[in-house]
Amino acid sequence: MLPQSSSRQNARTEPVPERLLLPGEYRAPEGDELTEQDLAALATERPLVRASGRGDFPGDDLAEAMSRVEGELGAPHLPFLPHLPALGWRSALLARTLAVCEGLAFDGASFGWRMVHSGSRRARESALAQDRLLSDINLLADRVGAQKKRFGSGQAPVYKIQLVGPLTLAASIYLPGGERVISDAGASRDLLESFLEGLERWAESLREALQAPQALIAVQLDESEFQRLIEGTIPTVSGFRSLSALQPHYYQQVYRRVAERFAELNLQLILDVDGTALKPVQELKLLTQPRPALDAVELLKAMQVEGAAACALLLHPDRARLKGPGMLLIPPLSDPRSWEPVAQLLEANAQLWLPVVTSARVPDQVRRLYSLWREVGLEPTQLNAVGLMADECPQTGSVPSASTSGTVSMLDATASLARVTECARALAECAV
Repeated sequence: MLPQSSSRQNARTEPVPERLLLPGEYRAPEGDELTEQDLAALATERPLVRASGRGDFPGDDLAEAMSRVEGELGAPHLPFLPHLPALGWRSALLARTLAVCEGLAFDGASFGWRMVHSGSRRARESALAQDRLLSDINLLADRVGAQKKRFGSGQAPVYKIQLVGPLTLAASIYLPGGERVISDAGASRDLLESFLEGLERWAESLREALQAPQALIAVQLDESEFQRLIEGTIPTVSGFRSLSALQPHYYQQVYRRVAERFAELNLQLILDVDGTALKPVQELKLLTQPRPALDAVELLKAMQVEGAAACALLLHPDRARLKGPGMLLIPPLSDPRSWEPVAQLLEANAQLWLPVVTSARVPDQVRRLYSLWREVGLEPTQLNAVGLMADECPQTGSVPSASTSGTVSMLDATASLARVTECARALAECAV
């Protein structure tokens, strides 16, 4: 009788699904909610490697996308407010960023977005972009309210939003006369201040939606044009010349201002420099004319604000390596020399997000990552400073863009997030 009753008890405690899922349907995985105390206790046992995503998501159902993101990226990972390129230009990352800007208005032209007077009728497109961002945040608020779930307000960021970085923004927007904003120092400064001023209102709206007034929000700034800006290869509107290359003192000054504003608003900065060449520990002597490279360590020093959350960089080790003609093509994540900038940044106590997870088997990826980690002399405890993301175009070696989301299904995107979280967990366990 005892074994029989025991089996009945076990049967009662097993979770019973509400119903079977239909093809294409999604149900968030069930798991225990981790508090800050739980995370602190877990961090004493093994490193905490967080997982997240870049921000874009396939499909045209934002509510479904939010459900999948939040379901796969539970604590201690970093969920984000997705943007859906399939919904049109108002959901594009550039339009979302322009919606944040305060006191400036923009309209669409045949060559792109341009500044206009805020009272102009042509500012209608800028207002539509603001309406879409407000609608996205309101939908998030409805979901949080329906679930009666409060996001934690500890030291770790609890939610992330993605925007275009100020340098790429100034290179992508045009003046009323037709030239790029970044060609005019005064207009670039006005655009930067407009962006930073508008962040306060939208960060407050996001915290209200999350029901977490004191939450540390992470803001990912995508600088997809950083490499071309420091090389001076972005053409003017006429196409007969190129914009002047940005000097280190200029972009360091810009991001010093950004970091100070983020500290005032209790925001964590994640700077996406994926695709930008980083200076290694030693300059390559084989290259007669090496590509201009970003001194990421000096940039991080410029962004350090006392008492503020540590700034983080998002980069892929292979795409950050200086390359030149005649150099051997080595498969991704196979050359320890590509990890030298990563090791240098971690030794400088930097926080990093690595978009390195592919569709390969999780055990194979984790073994390769951890072997490279140890081969360049990094300690297992330094994994605490690392987060993982999916590499959305590992075959081409190019920087992922929003357009890649249209080539994958929502099911594939969900599986990719699940794979990233599994890689993060397995990589942390390697250090035990």
